[in-house]
Amino acid sequence: MIFYVWDKDGNIKLVETTLGDVRPPPSSLEAINNPDESGVLDLPVTPFQGGKIVGLETLTSHDLQLVVIARQPWNVQLYSYEMNESTGKPMLDPLDQEIHTDRSEIVACGLEAGQNFWTITKSGYFEIRYLPPTAADEREGGRLIKSFNFGPNVGACAVRLHGKTIAGNHEVAIGGPGREVEVWKFAGTVKRKDPEASGVKVTGSKVSSDDGEKEMHKYTKIWSAQTNKKAGKWGLAEKVDVTSVKFLPTADEKLTRLLVGTGSGNLRVYNTSGSIRRAVVNHKVSENGMKKVLALPASSQSGFEKVDFSVVYCDNVKEDGKEGKFALFATDKGKDMCVYKGSPVVRDMGYMNNGRVFSLGSDGVLRVYEENGDCVSSVPVGQGFVGDGVRVMDEEDPEPEETGEDVEMEEVVRGEKEDEENYDDMDGIVSPVGKKRKGGNVIVEDEDDFKRPRTD
Repeated sequence: MIFYVWDKDGNIKLVETTLGDVRPPPSSLEAINNPDESGVLDLPVTPFQGGKIVGLETLTSHDLQLVVIARQPWNVQLYSYEMNESTGKPMLDPLDQEIHTDRSEIVACGLEAGQNFWTITKSGYFEIRYLPPTAADEREGGRLIKSFNFGPNVGACAVRLHGKTIAGNHEVAIGGPGREVEVWKFAGTVKRKDPEASGVKVTGSKVSSDDGEKEMHKYTKIWSAQTNKKAGKWGLAEKVDVTSVKFLPTADEKLTRLLVGTGSGNLRVYNTSGSIRRAVVNHKVSENGMKKVLALPASSQSGFEKVDFSVVYCDNVKEDGKEGKFALFATDKGKDMCVYKGSPVVRDMGYMNNGRVFSLGSDGVLRVYEENGDCVSSVPVGQGFVGDGVRVMDEEDPEPEETGEDVEMEEVVRGEKEDEENYDDMDGIVSPVGKKRKGGNVIVEDEDDFKRPRTD
């Protein structure tokens, strides 16, 4: 398993781990006396501009492994993941940068259908970019950037595509401090002059502008949540503060449900397909506000009874010395199914297609859990490195290493095909230690620096 990990200053590391790789946190005496940072590699990256990373996503376009990063205050940056020929180590090579049109602070971003990267600012200005996967797609539709202004007070956003590109039907859900959840539906395009800015684009040191008309998206608001008016009348209503919003997976195209986290520590589910505007599920799960919520489909739940879906969440602890909460919540039972232990405060978290959950803790440790709460990997990300975000790059574990005579035989066979693999099979992801990942195969000159004994 390989992860991208970054800190608040935008520095990025690659962290590789395997099942059973459990090490002490960097603050322990054992880790201080015998530091083990094998599998942790600084990833050289020179940002065009900006610092704090809002989000990082990986995709493939024109047979390149790309990384697209949204940085505050208003930068969208595109890099290629490559091996440095002189060092034999991976790096991010800057390709392009664009300034968000309204030059307001980016608060959320995401990747849909593998090629559609969207960003939204706190002022409500939304941009979605289609990055063509092949040269043929580039010729047909080209690289598209569409925008729309949903209005101010946005802190969370989600996008649901019905096809593979932004040209088809899709919905956008938004919410934020003082703004209840709303769902907007794509209603075509219109040409108009951008009232916010001149469309400045930055590519390296080149700057150009377009003061003419732009083809922009149109959206129509089709649903919004409703607060409890009686509770509001008596001063008992919760303060409106949407901190996280996600579209729930569904096989029915006509059915739309939203998973929402609030600043008061509630998990809510809304059915936005009909006229009901109140939450159909509303549970207070923490005294702190929700930092991030993710829905796990029922198909991934191997350790529990099958339910419609469950929710992985972490709260937003603001008091020094106070521990946060990181747990799996069952909506049908109305309670936590398990609590993921280890990190005092979770800075970021996510889940993989195999059902495992991962987190980056304030103690500087990247942890991987089975869905039932068992920690199967625990790796410090480096002394003095205060992590702020994490994304999975490769979910797969490397093949078990052979021992004895079988290894010698395998080495002979591999040696015969080494040249062919190195040059003809370079379209996949490359491990920082040169191991083959989904088709990629690169030889690292100094591989021993990154090896460690396997424990699984």
